[in-house]
Amino acid sequence: MDSNDTNLPLVLRRALSARGWNQQMRYRSGAGGDTANSGLLTHSEGRCFVKMHPTAALLAAEEAGLRALAPWLRVPQVEGRYADEAGGVLFLEALVLEPLGQAGWRAAGQALAGLHRGAINTVYGGVADNFIGGMPQHNRDETEWPRFFCPSAAAATVAMGNAEGAAGAGLPGRASGY
Repeated sequence: MDSNDTNLPLVLRRALSARGWNQQMRYRSGAGGDTANSGLLTHSEGRCFVKMHPTAALLAAEEAGLRALAPWLRVPQVEGRYADEAGGVLFLEALVLEPLGQAGWRAAGQALAGLHRGAINTVYGGVADNFIGGMPQHNRDETEWPRFFCPSAAAATVAMGNAEGAAGAGLPGRASGY
């Protein structure tokens, strides 16, 4: 297939064309996350992991998060991002995933602890609005962690549960209180 293959989603075809990738390639759709479609793209220069979403801002926020974590954890390198009215595409390094094992999990935990030890918080928030799954998370600066967390992250999670239908998930009624 090439970037003009009509079996590919429109936003991916446009992103590939914008990158100048018009050569033969193979795209294998993988499991989407909770909101994004993803897959592995193999081309003449190698391979990359591709994520697509109709809300390009969601992928921009993911890129920012990956770049923020990169000094502390091994995360996929961002190879590029594309956005237009059809949505967005995030091109990521294709990692070979292997079980971490006990030592790997310990190292990951130590890296995350280092990230938090290195943070000197006089304010919680301090980042642009972003997403939890596909739901917008509005981040406002607060001097206390609970005052930041409840209106931003917790409220977005409750809204996501309400949007998906708490009752449909076997829960009694809708979540509320935020």
